[in-house]
Amino acid sequence: MDNDVEYIVMGKGFGFQKKIGETVNKEKIKKTFVLENPETVAKWTRVYVDLPDGEMQVFLNIITFAEAVLQTKFDPSFFIALADHLHYAIERSREEISLKNPLAWEVRNFTLGSMKLENKSFV
Repeated sequence: MDNDVEYIVMGKGFGFQKKIGETVNKEKIKKTFVLENPETVAKWTRVYVDLPDGEMQVFLNIITFAEAVLQTKFDPSFFIALADHLHYAIERSREEISLKNPLAWEVRNFTLGSMKLENKSFV
């Protein structure tokens, strides 16, 4: 925490054998989220605790790729919403629960930018 602002950093292996408050290797940090209000911190904490590490990395890959293709930076709350949405979609799939989306065609054909993201593997 720096100046009452909390950060969430993501990357591979930088937290191995580290304790809370210890410094991490900045070169291993792939993504940094700045959490400026307590509500966002609470949401992040819930999502982070609930997600398996493998899913978290895939969602981070999706966000990083989308930011590069669309040439934009997403707010941390977008990552929270996407991770939460995709996690429960995966859970429903594992439980063989199928939901019909009446807007599926519109969503698939929404923007040229989204077409660049289609059929990309993030695993």
